[in-house]
Amino acid sequence: MISEKTVELNLTTELLNYLGGLTNQVHYVLAPSQQQEGKLGYDAAIHNSGGAIYIQYKRAYVNRSVWSWHINYTSSHDQHSKLLQLESGGGLVFYAFPYFNTPKDIATKRRRLLLQTFWFKPSGISIPPPTNE
Repeated sequence: MISEKTVELNLTTELLNYLGGLTNQVHYVLAPSQQQEGKLGYDAAIHNSGGAIYIQYKRAYVNRSVWSWHINYTSSHDQHSKLLQLESGGGLVFYAFPYFNTPKDIATKRRRLLLQTFWFKPSGISIPPPTNE
């Protein structure tokens, strides 16, 4: 099992390389601190001269053949609403759900991890409100 930080580092590296080759522009990453992430809702913002792409990475939880990713798994359960707000304000926002979960997967799928990831806009995901149980 790999950490969310491992997902974040590897996908961000591949995304920077891909976007640079695609656009022939310089891209760079600004990441909020953990405290700021709680307020902003995203893990990384990839910038170039034309704007930014905001990404919230999620690691996979695998139980035999069942893959799942935890959304809104924060103490205040409001991360999704923050991402929706950022998206509704015109931001290009994505969740990144990797379909890899081991160090071996990263090593063997290197340079193809973007293709091994499900990319969803927050508006494309319906989250039930938290319960007070």
